[in-house]
Amino acid sequence: MRKRRGSAAGRMLLLAGVAMVAVGLAWSPFLPIIKDMWTSSFVLVTGGLTTIALAALHLAIDGRPAALPWPWTIATAFGMNAIAAYVLHMMTGHMVGWDLFLATYGATATVVSPPVAALVPILLYMALLWAFVAWLARKGWIVKI
Repeated sequence: MRKRRGSAAGRMLLLAGVAMVAVGLAWSPFLPIIKDMWTSSFVLVTGGLTTIALAALHLAIDGRPAALPWPWTIATAFGMNAIAAYVLHMMTGHMVGWDLFLATYGATATVVSPPVAALVPILLYMALLWAFVAWLARKGWIVKI
């Protein structure tokens, strides 16, 4: 990605991902795709799928931050400050069990199914994390190691 810019880098990533998936699937009759054992065919297929996803994100996002719709700006904010989001999550992760978050579950469980209601506190927590990393992005601050 450093040697090739723009869509050429995305095409090379996509090609590499497709090749990895193809080799992993071709290898799977001899060494089955088994996640628990992390067989080489499993690693090739999952690594290839991840590389394909990276290529799609690279082609869709990189180089066009001003014209991105809101879901991509959320992903960009988390991507710019992933370390800050992780540290804040580790410091505040226990908050998901707080009464405020449980109250949102209780209120929504009467309206929607319990599995959907269980997502509400998590989505609220993720929104708080996003507000933090979006604030960092607006300030132009990027936390790095």
